[in-house]
Amino acid sequence: MKRDNAAFLWGGLLIIAGLGLLLQNLHLVNLDWLWQLFWTVLFAAGGVAFLGVFLRSRENWWALIPGFTLLGLGGVLALNVISSQLSDRLGGPLFLGSIGLGFWAVYAARRENWWAVIPGGILWSLAAFVFLEPFLPEPAGVSVMFFGMALTFLIVALLPVEEGRMTWAFIPGGILAVIGLFMALSSFTTQFLTLAAVVGPLALIAAGGYLLYRNASARK
Repeated sequence: MKRDNAAFLWGGLLIIAGLGLLLQNLHLVNLDWLWQLFWTVLFAAGGVAFLGVFLRSRENWWALIPGFTLLGLGGVLALNVISSQLSDRLGGPLFLGSIGLGFWAVYAARRENWWAVIPGGILWSLAAFVFLEPFLPEPAGVSVMFFGMALTFLIVALLPVEEGRMTWAFIPGGILAVIGLFMALSSFTTQFLTLAAVVGPLALIAAGGYLLYRNASARK
């Protein structure tokens, strides 16, 4: 019975969509706003469907990623229906943030999926950068992104896992934090750009040397 209802629903939607497209192609009506609303509902329904797959079985944690992604895309289209200016302003951060939320949800569902924290944190950092970009000078806005990614790796380093603390995450986290610091300082004075041009590469060389030393020590 449920399958019959679903077929009836999708069949009706396809007929309505076809009729609307025909009328618009014949220039009898202007249904641009209705098409946007249609795709908004369609993407949102797809997101809810994927979340339902996860709720039926927690083993289907992968469904959280497309679920939140489609919900975010539906949210962007909904903003465009309300106001194109609002969509231009918040659409990017909303979409990036929704994808990141999907990865955070994957980690929340199964703590052994600690890897999901990395793309989740990076996507949220990008969302913060896109949102703050109009309000901050470019170096300061970029620094927010790097600080966010540094915080992401710090969280990874502190996560409780069976193998123990993942201290390796302090290395990329520290490098990203240093880059973020210099980007923030460079937004206030150009002298720091010269300093960053020297200290930044030296920090990378030091990190690479530490990794080589650690690898050589482990072999001994």
